[in-house]
Amino acid sequence: MSKFLSSIVILGIAMAWVPTAWCQQDEEDLGAVVEAQIEALEAARADGPAPAVIAELTALYQKIDDKKIRKQIANEVASGMGSRNADVRLEAAGALGELGEDGAKELRSSLRKAKKDQDLRIKIVQAMGKNADVSLIGELTKLLNDKDFSIIATAAESLGGYEGTKLGYRVKIVGEMLKVYTSAENSARDPKNSTAVRKNNIIKAPMNAALYKLTGQGLDSADAYWKWYGDAKKNPRVWPKEKDESDS
Repeated sequence: MSKFLSSIVILGIAMAWVPTAWCQQDEEDLGAVVEAQIEALEAARADGPAPAVIAELTALYQKIDDKKIRKQIANEVASGMGSRNADVRLEAAGALGELGEDGAKELRSSLRKAKKDQDLRIKIVQAMGKNADVSLIGELTKLLNDKDFSIIATAAESLGGYEGTKLGYRVKIVGEMLKVYTSAENSARDPKNSTAVRKNNIIKAPMNAALYKLTGQGLDSADAYWKWYGDAKKNPRVWPKEKDESDS
């Protein structure tokens, strides 16, 4: 709520109170009351919607089909990303992972604004995988080249969330993952390169887990997956079926 609108609301309440209180407070005191209430409203707005409200909005989103209302819900949940309260920010990020394409749009925007908040960045990336809207694939594959190894690992985990999407997307995702994974694995072969060794140690398990979901192959190294991928990218029959194919 803007300060102007807040003023109108508070002033209306204050004026209704005037007949009984005017004799006790002069106009200056009444103005101070109004100003204090405005500041309280602005402070509450800065805290964003409470986690319980975010949960209720998320549940409501799943029950309605009206696109306009769904977008409004996503916008309100996303407002929590600007909260002064870290718990509210994390709750909002997680909820956006359940709000379909509306949530996906807000996640992309929020990620760009959260560069200095490590915990929030990780939560947003996790939510992207839960959301699994195809519009987020490009953002997640870019994050595979992030400077932060934990973000790379989280992005890999999230890309595993696309296991049931169309084959064309999965082939592209696996190719992008293997570029990063292979480079890290090759660099880590030099034991003196402690940074490369640490990177490979951090991303190896998430990469293998995600690649297993996407390909159905239980391999344990970038090199093994790369050899499989060379032929598989042109052979749809060796990939797991899409979700709609499995259900038919």
